[in-house]
Amino acid sequence: MNGPAGSALQTRYVEQWINAVLKDAEEMQMPGVLKRPEAQNPIQRYELHRLHLERTGMPLELIDRVYRALFTHSVGFFQILKESTSTIAEGKAAVISNLWRVFQLLLQYACPIDFKMVTTVMEEKHQARVAQLEATIREINQHAGQKDQEVKDKLAKIAQEFNKMEE
Repeated sequence: MNGPAGSALQTRYVEQWINAVLKDAEEMQMPGVLKRPEAQNPIQRYELHRLHLERTGMPLELIDRVYRALFTHSVGFFQILKESTSTIAEGKAAVISNLWRVFQLLLQYACPIDFKMVTTVMEEKHQARVAQLEATIREINQHAGQKDQEVKDKLAKIAQEFNKMEE
């Protein structure tokens, strides 16, 4: 699988792998997973599908490199963690956790502006969704309050009619 055709095929497999992992993460209910819109593949929800990236102006060869880097660095780092901690008898989970934490901090440090922008965008989307849900809850509560008042009014009317019938 050498040459442009083999490379494209390899990149498509990596793209499918990324999508499958994102789908698995959703099924495992991992925190931070985008679940909406349901009609889209996970890779589309994150706006990382090939067509979207190409529309943003990213060249195809860089899209391929990004996909390969996501695969290589995630799987590769995990393999290094697994191998390097295989001889630890006690406290293995703590060492792995600390290594992941430091890796995440290093990623954030490597590009703090982009990380801040990404977290800001994610926070804005989250806040917009929360505001939308709160508005829906207020609307439902208002509707429930109206229905509750209607029921109380009907009960009062029935009680009045009952009292008239007893007189």
